[in-house]
Amino acid sequence: AYNAVNTADAADRPARLTTPETIALNMENDLLTVGSSENGWQFEVPYYFMMTELGEFNLRGNLPVQSAMLSTGASQDETELGHSQGTLVFMFSPESDAETLGAMVGEAFGISDRAQENTLEELGHTSYYEQDTEQGLNLHKEITSWENESGAYSVVFIGAEGTYQWNRPHFINFVSSLQDS
Repeated sequence: AYNAVNTADAADRPARLTTPETIALNMENDLLTVGSSENGWQFEVPYYFMMTELGEFNLRGNLPVQSAMLSTGASQDETELGHSQGTLVFMFSPESDAETLGAMVGEAFGISDRAQENTLEELGHTSYYEQDTEQGLNLHKEITSWENESGAYSVVFIGAEGTYQWNRPHFINFVSSLQDS
């Protein structure tokens, strides 16, 4: 991924994250743009977000998805270290509806049927929020899913107490940037 956006005079680095042929990366000023040439989605994030996954695979063996996992900026939290980063997970499927993809993704990230329903008024979306205090962690999890003529989208945001609250605006901005694509 670095070699796709570095300057012409910078030395190439060995690939640690492979980029699927149908997904393009572009860096302009302080924004990283990630988009699918095949399915038409695109999002922008600040350059300091760290992409930890970018891929294509079949969810549960038969549902094609394109995905990205990113870390947000660090903030103070209640963990032993006192700071952490939130995690944004994006999934798109051209062959699913929002309800099906959202249920699969929510289950994969441990968001239960008991999650609190929220209205994201600024986006015209519904999200589902749950606080997970098992295993000694205090994780906040939120998911929203929607569809358009291209397919279904699902975005999960996860963060520790403090990090979740501080970085939640990035979740809203991330979803908003996808809606515009």
